[in-house]
Amino acid sequence: MELVIGVLIGLAAGIVGAVVGTRFVLARRLTTAGSEQKRLTDEAKRAAQAIQREAQVEAREEALRLRGEVEQELREKRSEIVKIEERVVNDVTILDLKGKITLGDGDEALKDKINSLVLQNRRRILLNLAQVARFVRPMIEARANKPVRTSAISMALSRLQNELSEEPAPMVRFLLDRINLHAGLCILSFPKVDAIHASLQAVYSRLNRDGAYLTLTEGTAEITIIVDRSYMSFVLETVTVKPAGRHDQISGLGVRFDKRYAETSGLIYEILQQLAIQRINVVEIASTRTELNIYLRETDVRRAFDSLYAQFIETGS
Repeated sequence: MELVIGVLIGLAAGIVGAVVGTRFVLARRLTTAGSEQKRLTDEAKRAAQAIQREAQVEAREEALRLRGEVEQELREKRSEIVKIEERVVNDVTILDLKGKITLGDGDEALKDKINSLVLQNRRRILLNLAQVARFVRPMIEARANKPVRTSAISMALSRLQNELSEEPAPMVRFLLDRINLHAGLCILSFPKVDAIHASLQAVYSRLNRDGAYLTLTEGTAEITIIVDRSYMSFVLETVTVKPAGRHDQISGLGVRFDKRYAETSGLIYEILQQLAIQRINVVEIASTRTELNIYLRETDVRRAFDSLYAQFIETGS
């Protein structure tokens, strides 16, 4: 009996050991399978992200390529849409318009052309009315929402021309008395605060006593002082307020003109227009009734002087 009980106990222990071993092996296999599944999931995520990045790069490159093609096509179409031919007869610039015009393209081209001629001081401009009629026909039809004959537009333009054909006031030919050059200047701008006026008075007294160059302008928010560069250190030491702006290497052109121009519009515009045509930047301006002081960088002053002299002094000699 005891032998049978011992055998049964041994069998039970063996069965329990086998079950425990099996569970351990299964647990290890499950852990290994879970790790493998996580690794495969991570690799799949990384692969998907890499594919997505490549797709984004390709899409961006394709979008840039298509944009370039569209812009090039628009430029080519605009060049085909309108051609403006220019000819000069007895100091009159005649513009002939040719090509197919679409709303929004031709009118901009015409505006650009006329603005370019105005900047060149070519004010006598004549449009070929027959070609202008063909030019504006698509725009008029688009706005009227019906077909319009070119001949009807030409007649309307002729009537409008007759209504506006009053003799314009003669253009004033501006002439300058002289142009003075002041080199070696600097410009200092200060914020307009209460503490600055006393120190500026000291600067004015010193430079006036020395007979030195000085221009002082006062606005609503800033005060600008233009002096010879040799006095720049003195100004910075005397004025206790920190400057808001500073320009070195400056030259000034002092333009003198007859007092009758003070009541005539257009002089300052034409002077600045000449500098704009030469793409010369004006750093600062100061004026009196018969004098305009233009402050430029020293590298631009020679071209500015030659341009103003040729336009307003040499042609009047």
